[in-house]
Amino acid sequence: QSLCFHFLSMIVLVIYGGGSPNLNNGGSESSNNNNNNNNDGGVLILSARSSFKSYLRPVVEHSLYLVLTITTFLFSALRRLGSISIFALELSSLALQFLQMCVNAPESSFLRKPRVVQAVHHYIAIPVFVYCRFFIIPFVVQYSAIFESTVWLRQIDHAFLPGCGLLIYCFFNGTLLLTLVLNFVYLRRLIFHPHVQDILK
Repeated sequence: QSLCFHFLSMIVLVIYGGGSPNLNNGGSESSNNNNNNNNDGGVLILSARSSFKSYLRPVVEHSLYLVLTITTFLFSALRRLGSISIFALELSSLALQFLQMCVNAPESSFLRKPRVVQAVHHYIAIPVFVYCRFFIIPFVVQYSAIFESTVWLRQIDHAFLPGCGLLIYCFFNGTLLLTLVLNFVYLRRLIFHPHVQDILK
């Protein structure tokens, strides 16, 4: 669902992301039609590029988590890890959504007050993000996948082809490591959130 939402947002930004050039009245409007068409094409290309850059990391992140979720529920031995990961990510997303709700609240709202935004940012969003994505994911999910998965690896080798379990093992843990790197990028963006900094000034 989140992945589809990001794709929809990219399409909307491509269509409505850039404003049309200002046109003068009278004969200058008709004389600039060709230039305006060229400018519209340039605006569309720039809008597509900006939307792609803005949503590239979220799309990659959701794609990786979707692949991990599908992988965990294909094999019964990994379903417990998949359930723990979903719980951790949803809890982290809930804290981030609460921070976003405070940031986007009207200026007269209680949630938009600098003290409230600071408390939510410092004591809810960042700690929950760090706990869920830098403790549960690496030290619970990935630890179990790396050191407690020998039994189901042998089962996969016997059920399919020799070496198939090792291939899934490397793919699963490699994808988890890649998501961990992305989480470091998101943590930096969360700590130095520009809208939060503007409200706290």
